[in-house]
Amino acid sequence: MLEQPHDTAISGRPAKFAGSKNAHAILWSMAKDKFEDAKKEVEKLGIGKYTKHVLICIGPDCVSEKQGQDAWTRLKKRSAEHNGTKGCEPVYRSKVGCLRVCEDGPVGVVYPDGTWYGGLTPDVIDRVMDEHIRKGKPVESHIIGRNPLSLPVAEIESSATD
Repeated sequence: MLEQPHDTAISGRPAKFAGSKNAHAILWSMAKDKFEDAKKEVEKLGIGKYTKHVLICIGPDCVSEKQGQDAWTRLKKRSAEHNGTKGCEPVYRSKVGCLRVCEDGPVGVVYPDGTWYGGLTPDVIDRVMDEHIRKGKPVESHIIGRNPLSLPVAEIESSATD
């Protein structure tokens, strides 16, 4: 929940209205509008309906810009194909600048499984999408780590009744 700020600077914006009687109200209104816009974008993207989230590092420390971009382009394409296939559970994808494993890139992770992959070339991304995302079988030859995420039982039960 967005809380009303106690100062006149919001999210790094200069307090250009400082000194004005309405400065606080104007800045609060701007922040609230941005918050509402973000909520609308989340709804538009269908966030909350995805069963998996794939994050991929596109460099620059573990791969060249071209390798990172090639991997990202393939992941976007394959995710769109997957999400457009009837009967497939939806998957979300995000590119990041660094996952802090700066070896054997592109590096990626599939959540909530927490399966970390190295060497995510376009061909390996095809395998991850076909084998792991679609069939539920991780691609063992490219796994560099595991850290599954899970919700506490109380939270799972709570969300089931909402």
